[in-house]
Amino acid sequence: MSSHKTTPSSSSHPSSTGQSSTGQSSSSRPSGARTSSSKTSKSSGSKTSTAKRITRGLAILIPSSDKEVKKRLRVVSSPKMGSMSPNTSAAKFDCYPPYPLHASVKDKLDPAYVAFYNKHVVNKQQVHLQPVAASRTSGVLIPGGGPQLSVGRVEDIVVKRRETKGPDVRCRVFIPEGEPPVEGWPLARQGWPLMVYYHGGGWVLGNLDTENTVCSHLCARSRCVVVTVDYRLAPESPYPTAVHDSWEALTYMLTTGIKRFNLNPTLIAVGGSSAGGNLAAVMTHKLLTYNSEHPESPLPFFKAQLLIVPVTDNTASVWNNDSWRQYEFTPALPAAKMEWYRNHYLPDEKRRGEPEASPLFYTDNGGGVKERWRRLPRALVVVGELDVLRDEGVAYAQRLSKNGVDVQFKVMKGMPHPFLAMDGVLKQGRDTISYMVQMLNEVFAYNN
Repeated sequence: MSSHKTTPSSSSHPSSTGQSSTGQSSSSRPSGARTSSSKTSKSSGSKTSTAKRITRGLAILIPSSDKEVKKRLRVVSSPKMGSMSPNTSAAKFDCYPPYPLHASVKDKLDPAYVAFYNKHVVNKQQVHLQPVAASRTSGVLIPGGGPQLSVGRVEDIVVKRRETKGPDVRCRVFIPEGEPPVEGWPLARQGWPLMVYYHGGGWVLGNLDTENTVCSHLCARSRCVVVTVDYRLAPESPYPTAVHDSWEALTYMLTTGIKRFNLNPTLIAVGGSSAGGNLAAVMTHKLLTYNSEHPESPLPFFKAQLLIVPVTDNTASVWNNDSWRQYEFTPALPAAKMEWYRNHYLPDEKRRGEPEASPLFYTDNGGGVKERWRRLPRALVVVGELDVLRDEGVAYAQRLSKNGVDVQFKVMKGMPHPFLAMDGVLKQGRDTISYMVQMLNEVFAYNN
């Protein structure tokens, strides 16, 4: 694991094991998203022709020269596979387990992850190679999680909409044991700090039971109320539905929820993992925009944002991003699986570069907010070394740091995407939860 912490006065910026190469300027919205599709050239018998190999039912075109790299087609990472309909099964492509670790990453992965994968995951059907319904009913989304911690009480609530159309939004609220703190807290104001948490699952999977272990740790160890949001999922409810649901839950907690759960409005944080990290980043920008538009009645703003393996650039692909290219066949979230999620959540490719889909592309003075990035709260950004999303997480941390935001940035060595939810078997998962707890304890203990 490597770490880096910056302060507003620091001239250094987060870095990782590879340069971020999103292929887009971080200061402007991209003009269009490139996809990872490519037509293969017909074999001409020359040195640049491709040879076809069949391995466990996966058709692979192996380039015979560097010039043919962009003409490769692997069934598992092609648009055809990524665009599988919700009811398409693996039988259509003859893609069945076992799925041994790919040669490009197996020697780079942490041994603890390799051992767990080979025992518990290698024979599980991959999410993007079966119908969505099957994935949603196949059990634990990510195996390897640790036990939940005891909290005072857990309450499921229903949030009535105020701004957008749709059904009520379900949320789960974790409340610490004991009484809200008073002594030693800012202004001696009584009330619980609040952490708003958005679960991962590629905007396609997950529910109120997802990442409850993380929520319980944050609640018990940081002594704060934690609310997790059951936003609607794609493909039934594509973008921007999850954004709307997340916003409705957030604004409820920052208004009605303050009194209902005895919250301290000066001590609020937001966070999430993967798709949830995407939504947390978007909520931070949306709240900043809202307060700029409503200076007479602003909502409480965040003290911190905790972004774990976040999706920040939904235009990234194997063609324009180093970590996508290097770890195309990483376990847990290979490029094909990320494309599958994205194709369900963002079926309209023209919208993938919108800031509410790709928060890396919020402009500095857009949305009526001047010097937007400089006004964002302190951040914890954690990425996996072997995750396709690594470089876009790096780019987001760099963007924050370059604008003077205090960023704590960490790369979890030898880790693919889902380590946070594997705290029961991976030290890196436990460490990440501890980093989250540490930041919450810091921002909730001082009115800075």
